[in-house]
Amino acid sequence: MKYIVFFIVIFTTIPSVMAQTIEVEGHVRDSERNDLIGATVCCFTSDTLLVASIITDSKGDFRLKLSGGKQAFRLQIGYLGYKEMTLILNPTEEKLVRLGDITLSRSSALIQEVIVTGNHTVHTAEKTMIYPTREQLRHVYDRNSLLRTMTIPGVSIGIYDQKPTYMGREILFCIDGREATEDEVNNLNPRDIKRIDFYTNGNTDYPKADVVFDYVLKERDYAGTVAVNGQHNLNKPTGSARGTAQYFQGKSEFALSVADSYDCFSNYNSENYTETAYGFPDGTNVNTTQELPSQKNSNNLRSYFNYIYKDKKQSVYSSFRLNQNLRENDVWNSQTFSNTPETYTMQENRHSTGLSPALSFWYECALKNDQRLRMDWYGSYGNNDYKRWYVYRIDDVITSAYDNATDESSWYGRFKINYTKTFKNRSSFNVEANQDFTRTDDRNAREGVVSDVYLNRGNTQLYLTYNYKVKNRLNLRLRLAERLSFSQTGADTYFDHMFVPSLQMTYMYKTHMLQIVAETSGSSPSITNLTATEYRRNIYEISVGNPGLKDWRKYQAGAIYTWVVDRFFVGAGFIFGGDYRSPYTNIEYAADRDMFVCQQRSSGNSISQSYELQLQYSIIPQKLMVEVYGNYKHEKLAYWKTIYGDSYNVSIDCYFFHKGWSVSAGYTPKRSYIEKSGTKIQSSGGFDLNVGYSIKGWNIQFRTLSPFMKTTFKGWYERLSYSKINAMRYERTYDNMFQLTVNYRFTFGKKKHKFHSTEIKDINQSTILE
Repeated sequence: MKYIVFFIVIFTTIPSVMAQTIEVEGHVRDSERNDLIGATVCCFTSDTLLVASIITDSKGDFRLKLSGGKQAFRLQIGYLGYKEMTLILNPTEEKLVRLGDITLSRSSALIQEVIVTGNHTVHTAEKTMIYPTREQLRHVYDRNSLLRTMTIPGVSIGIYDQKPTYMGREILFCIDGREATEDEVNNLNPRDIKRIDFYTNGNTDYPKADVVFDYVLKERDYAGTVAVNGQHNLNKPTGSARGTAQYFQGKSEFALSVADSYDCFSNYNSENYTETAYGFPDGTNVNTTQELPSQKNSNNLRSYFNYIYKDKKQSVYSSFRLNQNLRENDVWNSQTFSNTPETYTMQENRHSTGLSPALSFWYECALKNDQRLRMDWYGSYGNNDYKRWYVYRIDDVITSAYDNATDESSWYGRFKINYTKTFKNRSSFNVEANQDFTRTDDRNAREGVVSDVYLNRGNTQLYLTYNYKVKNRLNLRLRLAERLSFSQTGADTYFDHMFVPSLQMTYMYKTHMLQIVAETSGSSPSITNLTATEYRRNIYEISVGNPGLKDWRKYQAGAIYTWVVDRFFVGAGFIFGGDYRSPYTNIEYAADRDMFVCQQRSSGNSISQSYELQLQYSIIPQKLMVEVYGNYKHEKLAYWKTIYGDSYNVSIDCYFFHKGWSVSAGYTPKRSYIEKSGTKIQSSGGFDLNVGYSIKGWNIQFRTLSPFMKTTFKGWYERLSYSKINAMRYERTYDNMFQLTVNYRFTFGKKKHKFHSTEIKDINQSTILE
């Protein structure tokens, strides 16, 4: 009998010992960011059985240990004078669930569903919260290295432009809710990153952004940090360097950064050629251009000094920036013309310098009753000097020549104010007003003839955005926007207004998300094309500005579906879109000049259809992942004639991390697309390989792009009187490129920083903010 009892005890004990243990942690506060000390946190199973309870500590934090295997839990958080909040924690295999900030309200009880997937990721109706591990952060030294290391579902990095996108859409990067420059993101200390808040359906604080990526920083435990970075191509004198220093004192932060990028090389590739057919009234003349050895030099210096002050009620950010650039290109090529037997040598020299100081100021404060106010000022001055000349020679004898130069001064100013009100049901209303103004004064010299040209340009934008939440799964976002534009140059004055509404619906069920979008947006043409300035490109072509260019409208409607389950991600999208009055490059013969005029024009109504699919699979979580992305786009462009085109792009990427080692590899086969001039481009495939090692503050990266391969770009442009065919290969830039990057960072001093736990800047004011 005693053996029977013994086995009963053993078999009833084993399940409880082997049951999964989950730790849940969070921080409880009120809508004014005050810590709630002694708040009660009770955890129940789905059958209302109490399994654990605790009260928050002196900082408002709590940590619960739960046993019971893979099942759903219901957390109830309460505090005297506040309405109770209920969090539904869906089943998960994670051992640690971090809920971030939990905000209690005095006016209404709330229920929020929380879904936890692998890789320390938490999903809510408004955003995805990603908590990087220490092992992951050791591989991070800039923006893209973080994205590669975190293997975030739906995010991919272009093999050539190194530009990150989410399901083909651009990403806006922020630091603690404030829009940040690329240099500021690159200079972040990885150990300061508490988590990443990823808004895949947009954030109303930034109404023009489709996707927002916000770095939430934690309280520092050191007084300062210094970091240096050097990057150089091993087979080409091209590279960059940057250094940054940060110091923390009380509630203040000081940061200084200096970065420089440079090119200094001779470019020669006999495979580069251009064939242009000029259809003059008396016959066609075909010009063939072949590249000769050429010297290209450039230097771009960027620097900033930032001061930041933060407390629980307000944040202040100020930045002084100074950018300086220098470019000196001496380009040589050999040219032949079908109407003459001679071979010409063309030398074109371009020299430009630019100096641009800027001042930025940003302020945010939390108001009573779930309100927030944000203001942003920015101003800059530019002094630019540009000189260009070219000559044609036959056996060192000059046959024709041309020169032009511009001395420019410019001023730019912008003011933006943003107000948010969050209601009892966590819906919200946002108003943003934005005003900017540009003034440029140019003194142009064309073959000794001097002329003055000025441009006044102003834009006023007003955004009204309302977010309505239905049962924490459905979110409707309605945005109404009005754009007013004004420009004046000489005798030309232009005024335009544009109403751009949009509607977005997002539905989330567990790990499924469906987003349906119908929206319009407006854009302005580049100011470089808004004056009547002109210059000769060669003996047959001349570029002319167009003060009559109008603002243009983009519209799109479609759906995006994503599904995240365990190690697998699926994303699929369809977008029907188009634009009206978008600028394109027009080239045609002008009889009064007896030359071909190149000018920006406003298009008609163009439409497009695009389809995209992205798959990601984590073979070994946080160790090994593969990704496949494909995009197809069909366009009907209303330029000088209707142009039909098909674009496609496919990429395959693989990421591997083990201890201090990191490896990423990507391959893109042949792709095609259409430029704004109507030129059809086709490029050959490319291969990208990154290998890195990190140890004790050091990070060393080796990258090669298309080694021992040839990457060529071919273009076709054709109309009745003008056609062009070209083939270009950027050797040691897009192929046979070998690059070494070295990073080092150290910290100093003891803890002096007194920043509070940073709030996520979420317009939807989710009850789980962190």
